[in-house]
Amino acid sequence: MKYYLYFQEWQNKALVGHYGDDPVKLFFAKALANVMVACSAVLIFFSIGIFFIADGKIPFSSKMWTAGINSTLVAIFSVAYYQVRNGNYSAARLMFVGSSVSGIVFAIFTTGGFPQSEVSQTIIVVPVLVYLFYGMRAGTLIAALSPLVLVLQWWFVHLTNVQFPNISTHNDPLLKMLIPTFIVYMLLVVIVAGYEYRQSILHRELKTEREKLTLLAERDGLTEVANSRVLYERLKAYEASDNATNSKLAVLYLDLDDFKAVNDAHGHVVGDIVLKTVAQRLSDCARDCGFVARVGGDEFVVLLHNDVSRNTVGDVLAKLDKLFAIPIHCDGVICRINASVGVAIYPDEVACPLDLIGQADQQMYAVKRVHTEQRLVAEKLASVVDKPISSLA
Repeated sequence: MKYYLYFQEWQNKALVGHYGDDPVKLFFAKALANVMVACSAVLIFFSIGIFFIADGKIPFSSKMWTAGINSTLVAIFSVAYYQVRNGNYSAARLMFVGSSVSGIVFAIFTTGGFPQSEVSQTIIVVPVLVYLFYGMRAGTLIAALSPLVLVLQWWFVHLTNVQFPNISTHNDPLLKMLIPTFIVYMLLVVIVAGYEYRQSILHRELKTEREKLTLLAERDGLTEVANSRVLYERLKAYEASDNATNSKLAVLYLDLDDFKAVNDAHGHVVGDIVLKTVAQRLSDCARDCGFVARVGGDEFVVLLHNDVSRNTVGDVLAKLDKLFAIPIHCDGVICRINASVGVAIYPDEVACPLDLIGQADQQMYAVKRVHTEQRLVAEKLASVVDKPISSLA
């Protein structure tokens, strides 16, 4: 068991290195590698075991044929295993399925052909293998074609009286019992393992899609912070909880000043980088006491819900001033962004947590008007200062 774990660790390390970026292909590669190892082991033990059957039960020529076929398959499986372990999954899959199908067809045609062959039932394995490694469409197609091929082969033999070689002993009851039993057992193992294998893949894909849908429903697509839906759900949940009467909430409503000018001057690529940077900085600022949501193009809300007080709000505003004082570097462009911030506290200023957004929004617009007036005054003073003295006379 210890050596098997060492082998699995060695194998998985190589597979993760080649397929780690694609979880689905990694799972397929692991399954293919393990199936080839298991099939090779079964073929080797079967070839060794058949030589220990009592003399006279199975002719020596049949034993040699079986050992030769199995040895060829093991050699092909070894090469295919080397391919999948070194990142060539498609070639390994083709070699494994192709050699398995060829081995089944060869076994049927060298034991009397269909339907006289004692191993005719192994043809069922062909569509199962194709389904497992190439999907439902390919498996269904092969399942439909396999009986047709067998019927055509029987019809051809019936018309031409061609006799296929038979290396088995038809009158040997032990051989007649051993081969079908082995085939049925292996087929059941393949079907059960394949079903679980496909179910695992489907379950993983379904889980991945659910996670993506949840992320799309709860996160802003650009900045990856929460969206307005999550913000309102948090406020509703807080209103319905027992904490609504025992503690405070605070909302900081931020609107980036002159963000449109950044987009117009430098393009939307730079604008997106600015938004992502602002969202990351806001998340870092509110990490210990709240969370951040993007509620508009250049509007963000910081919801404070842990040990909220006016001192806490003041500390967060001071952090925001420092953060917005740091310029943002975007593809060689330096952007200096400021924000208008409106603040509302529950229950000091509103009677319901859901009213915090509207109240903070009003406060933000009041601050924004002040910022606009200050900017206009500054621009007017700058234009006056830049004029020559003679023009002012």
